[in-house]
Amino acid sequence: MSRRELKEIDEEMEERIDITTKRFHCARSCCIALCVIIFLASLTIFMLTADAIIKFSYVTSLLGSNVFIYGVVVLLFVSFFSLLISPPMLYSLLIHNQSLLTMLSFSTLSIGSMGILAAALGFCVQAELNSGTLHSWMSEGLRREYGHPQDYAVTHAWDRLQSEMRCCGVDGDTEWISSDWYLGQVKYPRRRRPGSCCKKCSAAHEKICKFQIIEITTYAERRACELLANLCPNLDSADVDEKVCTGDSLGPAEMPVDAFVNGEGCFPVLEQRLRFYVIVLVSSGFLLAILLFSQTISAFVLNYSTDPLILMYDAVNTS
Repeated sequence: MSRRELKEIDEEMEERIDITTKRFHCARSCCIALCVIIFLASLTIFMLTADAIIKFSYVTSLLGSNVFIYGVVVLLFVSFFSLLISPPMLYSLLIHNQSLLTMLSFSTLSIGSMGILAAALGFCVQAELNSGTLHSWMSEGLRREYGHPQDYAVTHAWDRLQSEMRCCGVDGDTEWISSDWYLGQVKYPRRRRPGSCCKKCSAAHEKICKFQIIEITTYAERRACELLANLCPNLDSADVDEKVCTGDSLGPAEMPVDAFVNGEGCFPVLEQRLRFYVIVLVSSGFLLAILLFSQTISAFVLNYSTDPLILMYDAVNTS
C-alpha cells in the first residue's frame, strides 16, 4: 500500500474511533443518569409503600379483597430491589465491567416486569372501587361479622378504622342497629354503636365551641360549649361521654347528638385514601418499569455497540 492509502485508512480508523468513543461516553452517561434517577425514585416509592402497609394492611379484612395489599407489596419489592441493584450497576458502569453489567441488565428487566404487575393490580383495585364490590363487602362485614367471636380480626379492624379516621359505619352510624352485633345484645338498653364511633374531646370541642374562630351569638351554642367544658376539662382526654355516644344513657338536651358521635361514614374516607394509593400503584409501577427497561436497553447498547479493540486503542492513545 502507498503512504497515501495508509494515511486514508488511518484517518478513517481515527474517525471511527472518535464516533465510537463519543457513542460509548454518551451511552455510559445515560446509564449513570438513569441509575441516579432510579435510586431516588425507588427510595421515594419504597417509603410510600412501606407507609401504606403500616397504616392500611389491616383494612383487607374489611374489604374482602387482598388485591390492594398485594399490589402494594409487589411495588415495595420492586422499589427495594431497584434500590439494591443501583449501586452495583453504577459500579459496573464506572469500571465498564461488561459481564457484571450484562448480568445486572437481565435483573433490571425482570424487576421492571414486576413493576407492570404492580400497576395492573392498581387497575384491579380501581375496578373494584368503581363497581361497588368493596363497599358491598364492608357493609356485609359490618352486618354479619363484627363482634363475632371467630371474627376478631374484623372487629379489631373496624374499631381501629373508626377510631383513627373519626368515622362510624360504612355510610353512617345508623347502620349499626341493623347488624347482628346489635340484634344479638341481651342487655338493655342496647348499645346503638361501638365505642370506637365516639368523638374525642378535641374533635367535639372543634365542632361545638366555635368561638375560637367566630363569635357565638346564641344561648344554645354557648350553653353547649359550657357543658362540653364540664365533660372535657382536658382536651387531650378520651371520649366525650361513651355511654351517651353508644346509647346507654341520654345526654344533655342542649348538646346535639353529633357532639358525641362521629357521624361520617368510613367508606368515603377510606375510598379517598385507596384512590390515592391506586394512583401511586399505577404511576409508580409504570415509572419504575420504564426506567428499568430504559436502563436495560442503554446497558445493552453500551455493551454491544462498542468494539473492544477500539476501546483498547483509545486507552493506549490516552495513556
